[in-house]
Amino acid sequence: MAYADYLRLGPDRSLERLATEYRARTDGVPTHQLSRLKQWSTTYGWQSRLQVIADAEVREAETREAVHRREIMESGYALVWERVRALKELADRLFAELQDPSRRWVREAKVVGSGKNAREVVVERFNSAEVEQLRGVLADIAKETGGRKDIQVVTGDADSPLEVRHGYDLNLSRLTDAELDQMERLVEKIGTDGRV
Repeated sequence: MAYADYLRLGPDRSLERLATEYRARTDGVPTHQLSRLKQWSTTYGWQSRLQVIADAEVREAETREAVHRREIMESGYALVWERVRALKELADRLFAELQDPSRRWVREAKVVGSGKNAREVVVERFNSAEVEQLRGVLADIAKETGGRKDIQVVTGDADSPLEVRHGYDLNLSRLTDAELDQMERLVEKIGTDGRV
């Protein structure tokens, strides 16, 4: 009974607190003496029993946390195919919307001029924002499925430092004439024997 009362005191438990509580009670208690509680604690291994309970609680908490983390990391958008499925659904929706000419071309009212000369005109413009969103979704699908590889272009000559460019699209307008000539020769060579 004394050990159960000791446990019930919770994390702030102490033998002194239990003795004080026993002294304040009028019903039957095992003892009023702190020395007797200390003796029982030593004889019956109260501290080591508490440690066993605490260790078990820690193991249970760690197990619950591991299960929780595994559930998060092994379900939903943490899974590649779930991300690709969601991206494909979004791409399909965007693509379907862009098939409608009224979605591809957006009409906007603009005011031209000012004061008495101001007049409203309707301007039709290409819906580049939605097209860019579709391109972005398609690029994300390619990244998720390994369909797009990072390209590295190294440029420079013997008298200047090398420049490394990373990306998916090559902007040939930034190449010098000499670099373009070299690229053309490489393309011709690849075209003839398949090797560089």
